[in-house]
Amino acid sequence: MKSVHWTDKALDEVKADIVARIGKRHPFMDVDPPTVHEVLERLTSLERDLWAEEWSRAAERFQQQGESAESGGEASRAMDAYFRAYKLFTLARYPVPVTERKREAYRRAVECYLAAAKFFDPPLERVVIPFEAKPIIAYFRLPAGSGPHPLVMHWGGIDMWKEDTRQSAEAFLQRGMGSFTMDIPGTGECPLLASPTAERVFSVALDYIMTRPEVDPARIAAQGGSYGAYWAAKLAIVERARLRAAVFWGGPVHYGFQPKWLRKALKTRSYLFDFRQARFALFGVKSLKGYLEASQQMSLKTQGLLDLPSVPMLLINGKRDELQTIEDVYVLLEGGSPKTARVYPEGGHMGRSLAGSTPDIQGLIADWIAENVVLPGR
Repeated sequence: MKSVHWTDKALDEVKADIVARIGKRHPFMDVDPPTVHEVLERLTSLERDLWAEEWSRAAERFQQQGESAESGGEASRAMDAYFRAYKLFTLARYPVPVTERKREAYRRAVECYLAAAKFFDPPLERVVIPFEAKPIIAYFRLPAGSGPHPLVMHWGGIDMWKEDTRQSAEAFLQRGMGSFTMDIPGTGECPLLASPTAERVFSVALDYIMTRPEVDPARIAAQGGSYGAYWAAKLAIVERARLRAAVFWGGPVHYGFQPKWLRKALKTRSYLFDFRQARFALFGVKSLKGYLEASQQMSLKTQGLLDLPSVPMLLINGKRDELQTIEDVYVLLEGGSPKTARVYPEGGHMGRSLAGSTPDIQGLIADWIAENVVLPGR
């Protein structure tokens, strides 16, 4: 197959970006470096099915190792192999499964993640919540003890789905808080596309959480990352009676939904590739016109929500973010209830360093939730 530019970036540029991301940036944080280099040597194009085939081929090897270790009673080795397989299948579907081979890669990524999750400590429970035409699928984990426990609902953005939020879950669990993670509208297994009323999927999930006796209904927080920060901000307002706190981590609110910003953001070089395709998939649209129209309807300012009271909120982003404008942190600060903010002046998307080491922002967030709004006696 000859080399063809199937995206807005050339193959060599993407390969160089991947190498720079290994062990440092999503989606190459928890990957096996030799395997990544092995796949890059074989990759001759960014054609979506070829991309899915090459990463899936590498993933299958680890999946087989996991199956062998599990059958031999080697739990730790099985979990590690399955987790490596999940990561590689996730790369195969990256950023969104828009072809049949990418959809198959996503199915297998979930399969391998759940295979690894059988060995998690504390254990993971896959919950299925009835919702309209299709159910909500979520992952639920609790710290040791009978509870009732504080809990954090959390989710990622356009390409970081519920299987990819283990780092956040572990940060909460280490601080004595439970973890409940799900996909945002327009991604993964979420039953809804993004729309101005899609927050109802989170409200129904919250209804379910309230039925769990192991969870303290007075100590529930929400965290959203990247595009998912939008949903955390909206829930902080519309679900303020049931939430204790919310974290808005590098997302859009108003300015990030306007055509002027969106046209600029879609040209960014900081996203690995297929950014336009990933954004369009949120709304199920095929054209720039459809995307711009759908996005403008999402503005919390247009919806009249920004001046309403909210639960305590922590707002975080980098001043040099090219995917989500820092102006949306400021517009949140200017209305409604007082909020806490941390802006990284040299930080990029979600405050992450553009050069050098990135601070442990997830740890900072988990500490803020634990110390200010969730732990007993607060």
